[in-house]
Amino acid sequence: MRASIIITRPQAAGERLAKQLRDVIGSHCALIRSPVIDIAPVSATLGQTRYRGVLFTSAHGVIHAPDGIRPLPCWCVGDVTARAARDAGYDVKHSAPDAETLLADISTAKIAGPLLHCRGTYARVDLAKRLTAMGIPCDDLVVYAQRSRALSAKARAALGGETPVILPLYSPRSAALVADQGPFAAQITVVAISDAVANQAARLEPVRVIVADHPDGVAMLAAIATVTGTVCPK
Repeated sequence: MRASIIITRPQAAGERLAKQLRDVIGSHCALIRSPVIDIAPVSATLGQTRYRGVLFTSAHGVIHAPDGIRPLPCWCVGDVTARAARDAGYDVKHSAPDAETLLADISTAKIAGPLLHCRGTYARVDLAKRLTAMGIPCDDLVVYAQRSRALSAKARAALGGETPVILPLYSPRSAALVADQGPFAAQITVVAISDAVANQAARLEPVRVIVADHPDGVAMLAAIATVTGTVCPK
C-alpha cells in the first residue's frame, strides 16, 4: 500500500496544493484532501476612519475585504496574498514572508497610519495592536471566520494505519486541530512552514519534522517533494 500525503489546507488552497504535488511527484504517494479549517465570510462594516493603507496576511482577507477600501495601497504576507491583492485592484507596496517580518518592515519604513488589517477570526500576530503601540495607528477588521472541522474518514484511516504519512502543516492552528484528534498510530513525517508550526506539531509525536527553508508556499512544495523522495520512492 502506498504512503499518503494528507492535505489539511482549506478547500481552495488544498486543491491548488494537490494539483502542484501531482505535477511534481506524480502518483507515487496517495493524496488525501481533508481540510481541518473551513473559510466563511463574516459581515464586516467599515467605520468612519479614513485609512491610508490596508494589511492583508492571507488571500482570504483580500477576497472578503469590504469594497469600500479598494484601491488603497496595501502591504501583504506572502506572494499568493500579494497576487490576489493585485488582481483585486489594490496597489501592492510590499510583500513579506511572514507577519513578524511585515511588522518589522512597516516599522522600519515608517509607514504613516491609520492602517487597517483585514483578517480572520484567528490571528497569531496581532498586527493592529503592535503597530499602534509602535506609534502607527492601525485597526483590525475580521472579515472571515476559520471554522474547525473533523478529519475525514479516509484521513483518519491513513493516520491510524501502518503505512507512512506525510503531513504538510501551514499554521499552528491547523497543527493543533489535527493533534486534537489524535493520537495516531501511523509513522508521521511533518513538513512545517515554520518553527512555530513545528513546535505545535510535536504533539503528534512524528518520526521526523522538516521545516521549510522559507515560510512560503514555494519552499513548502520543495520540502514536501524532497520528503516524498524518501517516503514514497519511485
